[in-house]
Amino acid sequence: NLYLGYTQTSYWDLISSDPSFFDTSYKPSVFVYFPGLFTREDKKFQLDLQGGAEHESNGRGGAMERSIYTAYLQPRVTFGRPGHLQFALQPRAWTYFLVGPNNPDIAQYRGYADLRAFLTLKAEPNSWANFQVEGRFRIGDGGEHPGVQIDARYKFPHFNPTFQVQYFQGYGQTFRQYNKEAHGLRVGLCLWYWPDYPSR
Repeated sequence: NLYLGYTQTSYWDLISSDPSFFDTSYKPSVFVYFPGLFTREDKKFQLDLQGGAEHESNGRGGAMERSIYTAYLQPRVTFGRPGHLQFALQPRAWTYFLVGPNNPDIAQYRGYADLRAFLTLKAEPNSWANFQVEGRFRIGDGGEHPGVQIDARYKFPHFNPTFQVQYFQGYGQTFRQYNKEAHGLRVGLCLWYWPDYPSR
Protein backbone atom coordinates (compact mmCIF):
# COMPACT_ATOMS: atom_id res chain seq x y z
CA ASN A 1 0.00 0.00 0.00
CA LEU A 2 2.59 2.55 -1.16
CA TYR A 3 1.32 5.72 -2.83
CA LEU A 4 2.59 8.90 -4.43
CA GLY A 5 0.43 11.96 -3.93
CA TYR A 6 0.26 15.57 -5.05
CA THR A 7 -1.85 18.39 -3.61
CA GLN A 8 -1.99 21.98 -4.85
CA THR A 9 -3.87 24.74 -3.07
CA SER A 10 -4.28 28.18 -4.66
CA TYR A 11 -5.88 31.25 -3.08
CA TRP A 12 -7.43 33.46 -5.71
CA ASP A 13 -8.16 37.01 -4.53
CA LEU A 14 -11.03 37.31 -6.96
CA ILE A 15 -12.88 40.34 -5.55
CA SER A 16 -9.90 42.67 -4.98
CA SER A 17 -8.67 45.46 -7.25
CA ASP A 18 -5.85 43.08 -8.28
CA PRO A 19 -7.61 39.72 -8.87
CA SER A 20 -4.48 37.57 -8.80
CA PHE A 21 -3.50 34.33 -7.08
CA PHE A 22 -2.39 35.48 -3.65
CA ASP A 23 -0.56 32.27 -2.77
CA THR A 24 -0.14 28.73 -4.09
CA SER A 25 1.14 25.75 -2.13
CA TYR A 26 2.63 22.66 -3.83
CA LYS A 27 2.72 19.43 -1.82
CA PRO A 28 4.13 16.23 -3.33
CA SER A 29 4.17 13.29 -0.92
CA VAL A 30 4.94 9.61 -0.56
CA PHE A 31 3.05 7.53 1.99
CA VAL A 32 1.82 4.10 3.02
CA TYR A 33 -1.88 3.60 3.69
CA PHE A 34 -3.58 0.74 5.50
CA PRO A 35 -7.40 1.03 5.21
CA GLY A 36 -9.37 -1.20 7.52
CA LEU A 37 -6.36 -2.06 9.67
CA PHE A 38 -8.93 -3.12 12.25
CA THR A 39 -12.67 -3.44 11.59
CA ARG A 40 -15.37 -4.82 13.84
CA GLU A 41 -17.51 -7.56 12.37
CA ASP A 42 -20.62 -5.38 12.52
CA LYS A 43 -18.66 -2.58 10.71
CA LYS A 44 -19.51 -0.07 13.43
CA PHE A 45 -15.84 0.68 14.09
CA GLN A 46 -12.86 0.93 11.74
CA LEU A 47 -9.23 1.95 12.20
CA ASP A 48 -7.18 3.21 9.23
CA LEU A 49 -3.52 4.20 9.35
CA GLN A 50 -1.41 6.39 7.09
CA GLY A 51 2.17 7.59 7.36
CA GLY A 52 4.71 9.16 5.06
CA ALA A 53 6.78 12.17 4.08
CA GLU A 54 5.68 15.42 2.43
CA HIS A 55 7.32 18.46 0.88
CA GLU A 56 5.52 21.80 0.82
CA SER A 57 6.62 25.00 -0.88
CA ASN A 58 5.04 27.99 -2.59
CA GLY A 59 7.56 28.30 -5.42
CA ARG A 60 7.89 32.07 -5.07
CA GLY A 61 11.68 32.27 -4.83
CA GLY A 62 13.68 34.93 -3.01
CA ALA A 63 12.34 36.44 0.22
CA MET A 64 8.80 35.20 -0.51
CA GLU A 65 9.82 31.52 -0.70
CA ARG A 66 8.38 29.20 1.96
CA SER A 67 9.35 25.52 2.19
CA ILE A 68 9.33 22.58 4.60
CA TYR A 69 9.81 18.82 4.63
CA THR A 70 7.84 16.78 7.15
CA ALA A 71 7.33 13.15 8.15
CA TYR A 72 3.90 12.32 9.55
CA LEU A 73 1.68 9.64 11.07
CA GLN A 74 -2.10 9.80 10.69
CA PRO A 75 -4.53 7.31 12.22
CA ARG A 76 -8.28 7.56 11.66
CA VAL A 77 -11.06 5.97 13.68
CA THR A 78 -14.59 5.80 12.29
CA PHE A 79 -17.71 4.99 14.30
CA GLY A 80 -20.90 3.92 12.55
CA ARG A 81 -21.73 1.66 9.62
CA PRO A 82 -21.41 2.74 5.96
CA GLY A 83 -24.67 4.17 4.65
CA HIS A 84 -25.58 5.48 8.10
CA LEU A 85 -24.49 8.45 10.16
CA GLN A 86 -20.76 8.15 10.84
CA PHE A 87 -18.40 10.03 13.15
CA ALA A 88 -14.64 10.00 12.58
CA LEU A 89 -11.58 11.39 14.34
CA GLN A 90 -8.34 11.88 12.43
CA PRO A 91 -5.33 13.16 14.38
CA ARG A 92 -2.12 13.83 12.50
CA ALA A 93 1.32 14.28 14.07
CA TRP A 94 4.44 15.36 12.20
CA THR A 95 8.05 16.36 12.61
CA TYR A 96 10.10 18.76 10.51
CA PHE A 97 13.33 17.39 9.08
CA LEU A 98 14.16 20.29 6.74
CA VAL A 99 12.88 23.88 7.05
CA GLY A 100 13.47 26.70 4.58
CA PRO A 101 15.52 29.77 5.65
CA ASN A 102 12.57 32.15 5.22
CA ASN A 103 10.30 30.28 7.66
CA PRO A 104 12.55 28.96 10.44
CA ASP A 105 9.88 29.61 13.12
CA ILE A 106 7.04 27.80 11.39
CA ALA A 107 6.61 25.31 14.25
CA GLN A 108 5.56 28.20 16.50
CA TYR A 109 2.52 28.71 14.26
CA ARG A 110 1.80 25.27 12.77
CA GLY A 111 2.92 23.18 15.70
CA TYR A 112 3.42 19.44 15.45
CA ALA A 113 -0.12 18.05 15.25
CA ASP A 114 -3.70 18.76 14.30
CA LEU A 115 -7.06 17.08 14.76
CA ARG A 116 -9.90 16.64 12.30
CA ALA A 117 -13.42 15.51 13.19
CA PHE A 118 -16.01 14.41 10.63
CA LEU A 119 -19.77 13.86 10.80
CA THR A 120 -20.82 12.16 7.57
CA LEU A 121 -23.91 10.66 6.02
CA LYS A 122 -23.54 8.98 2.62
CA ALA A 123 -26.78 7.57 1.26
CA GLU A 124 -27.72 6.67 -2.31
CA PRO A 125 -26.51 9.06 -5.06
CA ASN A 126 -29.92 10.66 -5.64
CA SER A 127 -30.95 10.87 -2.00
CA TRP A 128 -31.35 14.14 -0.12
CA ALA A 129 -29.34 12.60 2.74
CA ASN A 130 -25.74 13.22 1.66
CA PHE A 131 -23.75 15.64 3.77
CA GLN A 132 -20.57 16.08 5.77
CA VAL A 133 -19.44 18.54 8.44
CA GLU A 134 -15.69 18.66 9.12
CA GLY A 135 -13.77 20.58 11.76
CA ARG A 136 -9.99 20.98 11.89
CA PHE A 137 -8.06 22.37 14.84
CA ARG A 138 -4.34 23.16 14.88
CA ILE A 139 -2.24 24.99 17.46
CA GLY A 140 1.34 26.22 17.39
CA ASP A 141 4.22 25.08 19.54
CA GLY A 142 3.81 26.38 23.09
CA GLY A 143 0.01 26.31 22.95
CA GLU A 144 -0.35 29.58 21.03
CA HIS A 145 -1.44 30.68 17.53
CA PRO A 146 -4.48 28.40 17.02
CA GLY A 147 -6.17 27.86 13.68
CA VAL A 148 -9.71 26.52 13.18
CA GLN A 149 -11.30 25.50 9.90
CA ILE A 150 -14.90 24.31 9.42
CA ASP A 151 -16.21 22.76 6.20
CA ALA A 152 -19.83 21.91 5.44
CA ARG A 153 -20.56 19.84 2.31
CA TYR A 154 -23.92 18.88 0.86
CA LYS A 155 -24.73 16.90 -2.26
CA PHE A 156 -28.02 17.68 -3.96
CA PRO A 157 -29.80 14.75 -5.65
CA HIS A 158 -29.40 14.44 -9.45
CA PHE A 159 -26.47 16.90 -9.28
CA ASN A 160 -22.94 15.47 -9.26
CA PRO A 161 -20.85 18.29 -7.74
CA THR A 162 -21.06 18.76 -3.98
CA PHE A 163 -21.83 22.21 -2.57
CA GLN A 164 -19.29 23.37 0.02
CA VAL A 165 -18.97 26.21 2.53
CA GLN A 166 -15.66 26.78 4.35
CA TYR A 167 -14.71 29.10 7.19
CA PHE A 168 -11.22 29.68 8.63
CA GLN A 169 -10.10 31.69 11.64
CA GLY A 170 -6.58 31.88 13.09
CA TYR A 171 -3.01 31.40 11.94
CA GLY A 172 -1.66 29.49 8.95
CA GLN A 173 -4.44 30.02 6.42
CA THR A 174 -1.85 30.42 3.65
CA PHE A 175 1.76 29.30 3.46
CA ARG A 176 2.89 32.78 2.48
CA GLN A 177 1.41 34.30 5.65
CA TYR A 178 1.77 31.36 8.01
CA ASN A 179 2.69 33.70 10.88
CA LYS A 180 -0.21 36.14 10.52
CA GLU A 181 -3.75 35.87 11.82
CA ALA A 182 -6.47 35.80 9.17
CA HIS A 183 -10.02 34.69 8.52
CA GLY A 184 -11.86 33.65 5.39
CA LEU A 185 -15.27 32.50 4.18
CA ARG A 186 -15.56 30.55 0.92
CA VAL A 187 -18.32 28.93 -1.09
CA GLY A 188 -17.69 26.48 -3.90
CA LEU A 189 -18.20 23.09 -5.52
CA CYS A 190 -16.39 19.79 -4.95
CA LEU A 191 -16.46 18.07 -8.33
CA TRP A 192 -15.67 14.50 -7.22
CA TYR A 193 -16.45 14.35 -3.53
CA TRP A 194 -18.89 11.43 -3.34
CA PRO A 195 -17.33 8.78 -5.62
CA ASP A 196 -18.46 5.72 -3.67
CA TYR A 197 -21.78 4.67 -2.17
CA PRO A 198 -22.49 1.69 0.06
CA SER A 199 -24.31 -1.22 -1.50
CA ARG A 200 -27.52 -2.31 0.22
